[in-house]
Amino acid sequence: DALLAAARVPLDVCRASEEVTHLSEAVAERGNPNAITDAGVAAALASAACTAAAYNVRINLRALRDSSSGASLAAEAIALARSASIIADRVAKHVEAAL
Repeated sequence: DALLAAARVPLDVCRASEEVTHLSEAVAERGNPNAITDAGVAAALASAACTAAAYNVRINLRALRDSSSGASLAAEAIALARSASIIADRVAKHVEAAL
């Protein structure tokens, strides 16, 4: 179905963005101390991108006649956005502690 395909593209963005938050956390914890604010910005922007992409997944799935066919995609998008937000918050704490 075209709507499921339309939901998969932003879901891939969610996955990639959430991964960026993990990478940002690694930089904040073990990277060059002078780059810690870069890690904070990257985590914040990646989290925002993940949330935005999750919205797009959910709006595309909302139009499905059989909502159960996209339920796992929506659940994954929501979980990724939550995870990205939690990680970005941890990174922000690292940044604040370094300033």
